[in-house]
Amino acid sequence: MRTLSLWLACAALASAADDVPGWVRELATAKQESFDKTVAAHVLLAEELVEVGPDGKTISTRRGAIRVLTREGRSEAIVRSVYVSDHSKVRDIRGWIVHPSGEPKKLGKSEIADAALVDNDVYNEVRQRVLSASGLVDAGAVFAYETIVEERSVFSQRDFDFQDNLPARLARFSITVPAGWRAESVTFNHAPLAAAVSGGTHTWEMRNLPAIPREDQSPGLSALVPRVAVSLYPPEGATDVSMVPFRTWAEVARWLSTLNETQLAADAALTAKVQLLSTGSAADRMAAMGKVAQQIRYVSIQTGTGRGGGYKPHAAADVFAKQYGDCKDKANLMRAMLKVAGFESWPVSVYSGSPWRVRPEWPSPQQFNHAILAVRAPDGFDSPAVLAHPQFGRIVFFDPTADHVSFGHLPSYLYGSYGLLVASSGGDLVKLPEPGPQTNREVRTVKVELTAEGGMKATVRDSDTGSPAFSSRSSFRSLPEAEFRKALERVFASRLSGASITQFRAEDSGADAFLTDIELTAPAFGKSMQGKLLMVPSTVLPRGTPSAFLTSNRTLPFVLAPQAYEETTEFVLPSGFAVDEMPEAVKQESEFGKLTSECKEHPGRVVCTTNFNVPRARHGVEKFAAAREFFGLAGGAMSAPIVLIRK
Repeated sequence: MRTLSLWLACAALASAADDVPGWVRELATAKQESFDKTVAAHVLLAEELVEVGPDGKTISTRRGAIRVLTREGRSEAIVRSVYVSDHSKVRDIRGWIVHPSGEPKKLGKSEIADAALVDNDVYNEVRQRVLSASGLVDAGAVFAYETIVEERSVFSQRDFDFQDNLPARLARFSITVPAGWRAESVTFNHAPLAAAVSGGTHTWEMRNLPAIPREDQSPGLSALVPRVAVSLYPPEGATDVSMVPFRTWAEVARWLSTLNETQLAADAALTAKVQLLSTGSAADRMAAMGKVAQQIRYVSIQTGTGRGGGYKPHAAADVFAKQYGDCKDKANLMRAMLKVAGFESWPVSVYSGSPWRVRPEWPSPQQFNHAILAVRAPDGFDSPAVLAHPQFGRIVFFDPTADHVSFGHLPSYLYGSYGLLVASSGGDLVKLPEPGPQTNREVRTVKVELTAEGGMKATVRDSDTGSPAFSSRSSFRSLPEAEFRKALERVFASRLSGASITQFRAEDSGADAFLTDIELTAPAFGKSMQGKLLMVPSTVLPRGTPSAFLTSNRTLPFVLAPQAYEETTEFVLPSGFAVDEMPEAVKQESEFGKLTSECKEHPGRVVCTTNFNVPRARHGVEKFAAAREFFGLAGGAMSAPIVLIRK
């Protein structure tokens, strides 16, 4: 009986193995490589094979295999295949597991789900087939997959990321084109990769890519991961090809313009709304229309992306009537309102997420994932988001999706990135303004009444502009006032033992500045030494060293956000105390920033002032040690103590 049972078990195992392709078995039995314990999984294979038919129809086959290395790495055992229901379909999606014991398993229908790509997508035409084995694998297992998608796309361009943050043994991208077609490529974040060409097949390949660690203030994966972008060109004069080839940014702009210009018509309701906003200066009226667009409820609407529909806004009148839309709908609505009021504006395509994602050398609408607006600036109007353009004149950029950003400003992640001004004349790819530190300004004025035991009562007035104001406004509007106050109290208490807010007031006018007035107490602000000396910090809330510089090890470039911080703190001394020691005045200046800090003694009080400016910049890892030293010195200077002595 034992022999029979063993035979049956072996037969079942052999049958399961027959369901596992040879390439999966080969990868699963290959020698395992060793990695740092922070690496959760190892990509053994990431491959995409694209076949292009004479009419532009494509069949894309993706194959991959991942070895799970840690418990956390189980979440990597998943594959998603995106499709648009009216012009593409997932022909097949399959998956396999090879357990550490060597036992194979073919994944079935119960591991496959079909869902909308975005939870708040109104129409759900953009969908995904998801195959997940994350709950079925353990460390040491290999998860492999294969997907086949058939598509008729409007684009004659493809791009391929050779990795994410995981190490990759082999990553390969291939495109097979019909006779007479041409393929051109450009490589990002790596030395140029030449394709290996065999007949009509072009292949780009990379091997043994190391893991990309997660490090604070790094530029993001899109600026680090090797990527190849490919443009396909059918034979000249071909008329039966659905794909649109792009050779220049002007061609991209003209194509996008054809999708936008027909959607601007305003109906009676929208026109009446514009007329209600007809008072004040031109800038005031523009800002009011921007607020109307910002108040439109954001929902994802991605219908027909591959055919170009995903880049076409819905009619402005419909968006206003329904009070919902996505980024291009909100931008188009504001543009329609501006047109009714006699103001000129243009759509702008951008990438939201990293200012380094869009590359000028590859003219393609696929580089963008977001839509904003450029408005001809009124005479005399100036702001951080204004750009002087040789063709369009002085224009101000505005993002109607960023609910808490006032007109004349942009979200911080868009400054300095590339945007495509869309116009029927051809438009232009421009670099959005990159203002200095004063755009993001925090001004703090503090008065501190000290007690002989080291306690204090303080009034704190914060006046924020730019990104700090937008961040505070977003939190203030999303939370009940009591909850916002508690959040502030937690911030103070994390740095001041026992700190408690006794009074709080916020002023949210909706303009650029966001103001808060706080009264607080802290029983142990200073440190009393035998009742003779009293040591107190020279700032109420010392600005800590940025998290990126709390470690001495760094492997990636780092990004500094622009900021300007000014603080004036007046300390009222306890009765019977005088100054014994004062912090030395500090003046530091480097490519990473500028700091001045000093304290001055006055009768019965000490006044300390700090000015700290950091310009926006991306620095190579070779500058990390110098930057760490600068921020360490700055942090020390801003927390230097004042020593008081009892007379």
